[in-house]
Amino acid sequence: MQKNTFKIPKPFKVLLTPIAYIYQFIIFSRNKLFDINLFKTRSLSKPVISIGNLTVGGTAKTPFTIFISKHLKNKGVKVGILSRGYGRKSIGTVVVSDGRKILNSLNNSGDEPILIAKKTTDIPIVVDNNRYRGGNYLISEYNPDIIILDDGFQHRSLKRDLNILLVNSFDKRENHKLIPIGKLREPWKNYKRADILIKTKSNLIEDNDFLTKKINKTNKNIFISESHIKISNIFTKKKFTKINLSNKNIITVTAIGDHKSFITAIKKTDCNLIKTLNFRDHHNFSQNLWNKIEYSIQKLNIEFILTTEKDWVKIEPLKRKTSIIVFELNVTISREKDFFKILQNVT
Repeated sequence: MQKNTFKIPKPFKVLLTPIAYIYQFIIFSRNKLFDINLFKTRSLSKPVISIGNLTVGGTAKTPFTIFISKHLKNKGVKVGILSRGYGRKSIGTVVVSDGRKILNSLNNSGDEPILIAKKTTDIPIVVDNNRYRGGNYLISEYNPDIIILDDGFQHRSLKRDLNILLVNSFDKRENHKLIPIGKLREPWKNYKRADILIKTKSNLIEDNDFLTKKINKTNKNIFISESHIKISNIFTKKKFTKINLSNKNIITVTAIGDHKSFITAIKKTDCNLIKTLNFRDHHNFSQNLWNKIEYSIQKLNIEFILTTEKDWVKIEPLKRKTSIIVFELNVTISREKDFFKILQNVT
């Protein structure tokens, strides 16, 4: 089974380094063309809050998008969510949800927009590779007061009124190298485009000297905070919550960008973690694959399979024999009052 890892053998790193330099040149050139306005940035008629990152996956963008959207909605703000819909099989503008019901399939929407739709109400969700076109559709059909742009940090062709950059607390020095030898989508120095920098999942790790030093050197005009991930579990067969996993034999089955922090959270439950299966981010779980997974664990005396909410939207339609627990992620943030005040100023 395919596992997701960024540990690259040294001989391959030597071969991949020239590709990383080519990639750096492309990213530098693209950003420079935006900086000097040769590449145009277009504005929507409604304010836009972008949530994004510098690395490939694993910074809790989806829980954070849900967190901010719910907060604004509870304050009486009409929110619309705009996403690329990574991994979807459709093209063009697709309405995932009108805020009342889900209108499109997982294949047409992507796993993260479907999850957001399941976790929110009265918030329309649209996916489109062309975020300007998708944003205009959101405005014309649903007239939101504000648009949340999910995974928008690199999408510079759409103007945003607030740029929120998420940084994973588990990032190490080896991660902060450009693709394909590291996880960086663009150089760290480009954090300067952000208005807010949030270090995510900080409650799952005691300290990270590398990342702390980097953040301490950031531009002091940027609002800096931390967010915590709180986990509750949902037993999907009997709809129980808060199951005591102490001494229970479990395996994890996931397809996420940051497997390490998920396992860290799992271990805090004092369960007996027998095995972990992590596929590439956004991997689709077919019935055939699921049958192979369950067959492979028959002799392991497993009581539960643990997975994430993002994976559950793909696993739920499948026929299953083993009881599954879904870990629900809830975001909290330090300097909350100051953070929400900044959001309020945008709206």
